Amino acid sequence: MKKFLSLVLVALIVSAVQAAPSFSTIPTNSRRQEMVQRYVSKHSLESRFWEAVDKGDIAFIDQLEDAVLLTKTDKFGNNCFHRAKNAATVQALSAAIRRIYKEQAPGILHGLINQKNKTMDETPAQAHLSVGKTDTFALLFASEKGTLQASSDLAVAISKLRPTMHLTGPIAISTTLEKERVRSLSQDKAGRTIAQVALANANQPGMDNVIRYFQANAPYLF
Repeated sequence: MKKFLSLVLVALIVSAVQAAPSFSTIPTNSRRQEMVQRYVSKHSLESRFWEAVDKGDIAFIDQLEDAVLLTKTDKFGNNCFHRAKNAATVQALSAAIRRIYKEQAPGILHGLINQKNKTMDETPAQAHLSVGKTDTFALLFASEKGTLQASSDLAVAISKLRPTMHLTGPIAISTTLEKERVRSLSQDKAGRTIAQVALANANQPGMDNVIRYFQANAPYLF
């Protein structure tokens, strides 16, 4: 009987030891501190990134190695191009994307310049025009080859529609429908087209060139 009880006791002890949590899985104070430091470091880097984008800190952007930051959005749905201070900042961000993403870069860039924010449903180009920035228009709207290596979907739609703008007859009906589609594509949450946004900020330096672009290529957006 004593032998039996001894065996039962040994079995219980073995079971308890096996069920006990491994000390290697319980964070020690140093491991907890390391986890906190990683969390703080990650969020500090993100804060620093947005600060660099807002202030045009090209040196910081040029040294950036974190691919995820370049495609992040803030709480308002703005990506790095929405918040870029100026044309130089846009070019630095695009260069960082090409450097880090390599062959995936064109697709990433295309997605970012066509992404709309949450607050106003604006693409980066429209967001810049709404606050009077014009130096970024050629980059964010109708990018030249070799810079962002991408054009906005709206710019492409305008370019395709331009040769048919003044046609008459049956073809004009389909053209009218396409104009409405392009107009809808260009509207923000307030219902303003990108051309109307430019017109509302006509007194800003360089905005006359943007307005002339829409007058020549898409007068139906006014």
